[in-house]
Amino acid sequence: MIGLICSVDFECVKIHNELSKGRTFPLGGLEFIRGGLSGKEVVLTASGVGKTNAAHATTLMAERL
Repeated sequence: MIGLICSVDFECVKIHNELSKGRTFPLGGLEFIRGGLSGKEVVLTASGVGKTNAAHATTLMAERL
């Protein structure tokens, strides 16, 4: 699985549009999108600006996905 964390939504738009069978789900106050890209499973989220927000999103991905 490949995890991608963007700081703001508009950074995620192009990748989100390329995901096949993209499914959105909430986790820890963030919206995650899971789908396929070039034969790989990808999880994508926008954490919000700042190192604390990025750390929160990273921890959620590492522990729960």
